Amino acid sequence: MVNASVGFQCPECVRTGSGTGHAPTAAMPRTIAGGSIAADPRLLTKILIGINLAVFIAVQIHESLLTDFVLLGAWPPEPFTPTQGVAGGEWYRLVTSMFTHQEPWHIAFNMLSLWWLGGPLEAALGRVRYLALYFVSGLAGSALAYLLASRTRPRWAPPARSSASSAPRRC
Repeated sequence: MVNASVGFQCPECVRTGSGTGHAPTAAMPRTIAGGSIAADPRLLTKILIGINLAVFIAVQIHESLLTDFVLLGAWPPEPFTPTQGVAGGEWYRLVTSMFTHQEPWHIAFNMLSLWWLGGPLEAALGRVRYLALYFVSGLAGSALAYLLASRTRPRWAPPARSSASSAPRRC
């Protein structure tokens, strides 16, 4: 037995550090939101930026991938083509549209925002909570975009112009 501040402890309990009755990990430092402290607090943010950039480059090289990743899918609408996208039961598009960017300014501003806001959030929340927040926010954004989007025109398609509106206007 080993002398303790109050009474005695067995040598095995002293070696494992559980003499207080708590698990050894209970004394580890935590973030303000209860996440564990990581060596690289921006690791997940860097991985997410890398995934977004990889999908962007893939879409730029093969534009046919764009119709596979966006929410609504093919153009023109019914009756000319079958329904594609989330409306056609392709629910994976709610996730793939989170990583799909078509324009360079779109990905530039999104990744800059992710770098500025994601790093401190990841450090404060911890990796698991941060990843959960990223996916819940992305799914909520996809659901809102799907709800507000026109049923006949995908977000990436140019707006249809009638013959009256195609003529230049004079002020």
